[in-house]
Amino acid sequence: MTSKPVLTKAALATIPELVASGLSRTEIAERLGCKLSTLKVRCSQERIRLPRRPRVRKLPAKTKRIAISTDAVAQFDSTADAYGMTANAFVSRLLELIVTDNLIDAILDDPALLTRKTGALKVHPTGRSSGKKARIRGSRARRGWRA
Repeated sequence: MTSKPVLTKAALATIPELVASGLSRTEIAERLGCKLSTLKVRCSQERIRLPRRPRVRKLPAKTKRIAISTDAVAQFDSTADAYGMTANAFVSRLLELIVTDNLIDAILDDPALLTRKTGALKVHPTGRSSGKKARIRGSRARRGWRA
């Protein structure tokens, strides 16, 4: 008993058109009514190129994780819900706006920041710090906090 050919010459002739239309290997096999493995073998035998496998999308190289307290996470969650966003999307957008609008110094409200490695005072770009600990302006100043 001879078996009926799964992919006829006419069916094989349509494969380049299907590839050009943007169909994947799996979609082509489904359209022709055969298994993916059969399609691969027959195309190899007939020297027909099939599309490559779809590439896996990688995360951007500059993505980093930042550890924050659970209290801060809870606060971000509730605020993000109010804006109809996920906490992750909310925090990402918030940090991007702070950086792009150059608000870091305004938020920290402290022109003289201690560097981690040396413990020395870091001079603010405006040059206001003379090496002495500066009194913090804003809401912290009203509470009497010092840098």
